[in-house]
Amino acid sequence: MKKEGKQAIKIAVFNQKGGVAKTTTVFNMAGILAKSGSKVLVVDVDSQANVSTSLLMENMAEYDEKHGTVGQMLDDVMTLKDIIEIPSRINDAIIKAKISIRDGYAPKWRGIDVIPANSKLQDLRVEDMDDDDSLYAIRDALSMIKRTRKHAYDYDYILFDLPPHLGELSVAVLAATDHIL
Repeated sequence: MKKEGKQAIKIAVFNQKGGVAKTTTVFNMAGILAKSGSKVLVVDVDSQANVSTSLLMENMAEYDEKHGTVGQMLDDVMTLKDIIEIPSRINDAIIKAKISIRDGYAPKWRGIDVIPANSKLQDLRVEDMDDDDSLYAIRDALSMIKRTRKHAYDYDYILFDLPPHLGELSVAVLAATDHIL
């Protein structure tokens, strides 16, 4: 666990092959870490948004009930694309995941927050990969996460679920992490 004054440990789960349990690994790591008392931020970098859908299932159900929609929440959220364009808006992209452990129990926050993904990430380009400012855009945006009165964004771990290809976005995320699994 994180000690006072330390930065969050950033871990990217990456493989250039699909179907090797990257998303499952991130999902289960987030759950285990949160259950142990750690605060976890999951950043979904894969445009398929499977970890977002899994972790935000209860949030999506509440959104649909409130707005009379079916599965529209992820279309309307801020993603890593928005954060790269305006890094200072990173706090606005973070969603506190409501998770129900058993049927019949009310969903509640259990220590996992999510920066979700959606199909808009497919066409994301990091401006100039030869330019250090572009290469480290995600790292710099993560450093802008601020503690507010409404939310205590002091994470012990930040987990990244990457897509199955080594594109510009994956390289920028890998440059922002401490560890790669």
